[in-house]
Amino acid sequence: MPPDAQIAPASQAHDQPVALETPELSHVLLPLDCLGVQGWHLPYAEALIEEVGPFLPIVIMLAERAILNRYFELHGITGASEERRDLWRAVEELRKLKKRAHRDSLHSAQTSTCASPPD
Repeated sequence: MPPDAQIAPASQAHDQPVALETPELSHVLLPLDCLGVQGWHLPYAEALIEEVGPFLPIVIMLAERAILNRYFELHGITGASEERRDLWRAVEELRKLKKRAHRDSLHSAQTSTCASPPD
């Protein structure tokens, strides 16, 4: 794939096609499964790269919802144990991220309170 290529998901569903955004390949559509990408990967990645701030809890919630939806999709399907392990690891990472974000927000609140001059 050319270095300037980007993969743009058509939707977050794992079986939807994606367009390869390069001038030469703009007409090519590939299913996400063909690329090894599941629909929950994008919201999960967004949560991992989101800065600590007011949007982080929302981004984490969207990732958790996408992961839960994928768990439901996998119910009754045999042979998906590797993805189930990936989902479990992703949930654990989101849990750690939530704890770290909560701790950081408490720390910043305490710092701003301590830094303000007395009246």
